[in-house]
Amino acid sequence: MGEDTKNSAVLVIPQEENSDYFLTYLTPNHKIFAGRFRLPGGKLQSGENYESTLKRELQEEYGIFLANVVLHYQKPNVLGGTIYLCSAQKHGNPIPKESGVGPVLWMNAKQIFESNMVPNCKIAVCAYLLDKNPNSLKKLIPTIFEDKEFLKIITSEAKSLYEKIN
Repeated sequence: MGEDTKNSAVLVIPQEENSDYFLTYLTPNHKIFAGRFRLPGGKLQSGENYESTLKRELQEEYGIFLANVVLHYQKPNVLGGTIYLCSAQKHGNPIPKESGVGPVLWMNAKQIFESNMVPNCKIAVCAYLLDKNPNSLKKLIPTIFEDKEFLKIITSEAKSLYEKIN
């Protein structure tokens, strides 16, 4: 099956339902963004949609199964493709199974914005919180705006998220 490198799915997985702790992983040294935290996800393969991609990727990479995948945000025209941001319930405990994924860590939203997480993943967390818990996002505003790297790459979508909660 050929790989469609233009479309990706990113997943925000709460540790428990309505939790503010999310599954992250440390990118291995041989990958792009080495030594930085990311959210799980992957590229859509031919014939897949975002839900089947996430189910396949999380089972292959971490040995967990997903249920109730919900689309929160879709961003077209990113490097010629579309990014799908979803959340899901997990079944099982994540254990890295492939060389392309590093150690996993459950981080709360504040820890995510204080970490060296890839900025686009931070935008995904903002979009998720806006959809699920706007008050939680509002409390993070001071932390978010102390993150200089995040501010350098902030997109018009992220700015509109801020405007929606004020």
